Amino acid sequence: MIISLAQRITWLAMLLLNCFLFRLRVSGKESTGRLKSGPLIIACNHKSFWDNFFLDYALGFNFPTLRFMTADWVFKKWWGFIAVILGGFPIFKKQGLEVSLKKPLKILRNKGVVVIYPEGKIIKESNLVGKPRRGVGALSLWSNATILPVAIKGSRGMRNKKKAEVKFGSPFLIRDLMSPASLNPTMEDFAEASEIIMDKIRDLFYK
Repeated sequence: MIISLAQRITWLAMLLLNCFLFRLRVSGKESTGRLKSGPLIIACNHKSFWDNFFLDYALGFNFPTLRFMTADWVFKKWWGFIAVILGGFPIFKKQGLEVSLKKPLKILRNKGVVVIYPEGKIIKESNLVGKPRRGVGALSLWSNATILPVAIKGSRGMRNKKKAEVKFGSPFLIRDLMSPASLNPTMEDFAEASEIIMDKIRDLFYK
């Protein structure tokens, strides 16, 4: 309840900022029309701190509550509680996929919405999409949740560049694009699934 309220307050703040400071363009939003609830994985490239806010704003005021996969070091800072209020939860790197993905899998089983940045870090180069890690592939195969690919452009260096864009792709199921779709996926399957998802994001980003 608190997270949902915080995200709506943030949406209103972003509405004002978009009127006076930013110029955020949103395209492909029609593909989100039937996504009224989870389980849903939103997979997006990562350019800056602003990405969470731009994504929340672009999805709209009434979209289901977003839960963001966030590096565990964030919650060791004094402002970590803000990340929690805004929907963030920690992933535990170098502890294995089963540990890192335990929380998002639980959220998806409860028909929630999980946001993941497959690159695993901010990619500072403005015209580059990074390589994906296996986590997004494992999450998609283990949960069999619908995946919504998203590309964000121009969110880095907002003080100097006032235009940014959020581009939504068509939702899909990863098992529909893998042949054969293994019932007991391996690390190789996770890597393949991650590349398929990242290719969808790249297609949006470079289009």
